[in-house]
Amino acid sequence: MDCIIIDDEPAAIRIVEKYISEIPTYLEIKSTFYNAAQAISYLKENTIDLIFLDINMPGLSGLEFIKSLAKPPLFIFTTAYCEYAIDAFALDAVDYLHKPFSFDRFFRAVQKAENRLPEIHKYRTANSTNDSINAVFIKSDKKQIRVSLDDIQYIESIGDYCKVVTNKDSIITYLTLKNFDDMLPSYFIRTHKSFIINSKKIKSLYGNTVELITRDIPIGQSFRKKVYTLLNL
Repeated sequence: MDCIIIDDEPAAIRIVEKYISEIPTYLEIKSTFYNAAQAISYLKENTIDLIFLDINMPGLSGLEFIKSLAKPPLFIFTTAYCEYAIDAFALDAVDYLHKPFSFDRFFRAVQKAENRLPEIHKYRTANSTNDSINAVFIKSDKKQIRVSLDDIQYIESIGDYCKVVTNKDSIITYLTLKNFDDMLPSYFIRTHKSFIINSKKIKSLYGNTVELITRDIPIGQSFRKKVYTLLNL
């Protein structure tokens, strides 16, 4: 399992590193962070199986950090506070280690994570297979409409529904942008809180704008780096 450690106390990070060094066969530390904000940037570019993280940290707490991730990996809280345990397990934490914790207790938590690893890999495999599909069914006006992915220009969120704009027409659906994020192949890119585009339809990029065949689409400031990374720019 590839893992990262997030804790604002260097001594706490060293303890987790020491325990991991004693079970080196299937745990590898990829990076450590003293605050959760740094880890968010890292996770946008890297795939991790497991996170060890504190709860009380300056800026973004461990609980807030997990809530901010759309698709979090497995995570184990390591904290000096007992009162957040219910909240932690409500977020589907693998385990909750109360500092100071023993190696034996740490090892049992890691084993729990190892047992749950297949569910993470199964989810990633299911997502990767999306790249091989060539059409989707979109529910609209009590019908399931088959839409070729090559025909989709972009998807726009408008209030309580989404508009799917194709080469021929537009389809109104109550599916959300998150639904489309989960069902569409990786070449469909979220450029803005209200837009997903088909990157195969891009004519050009300028500033914070993507020029498609049919219209220009904005690039949100928080999406800009990801968009340019996915397009290898």
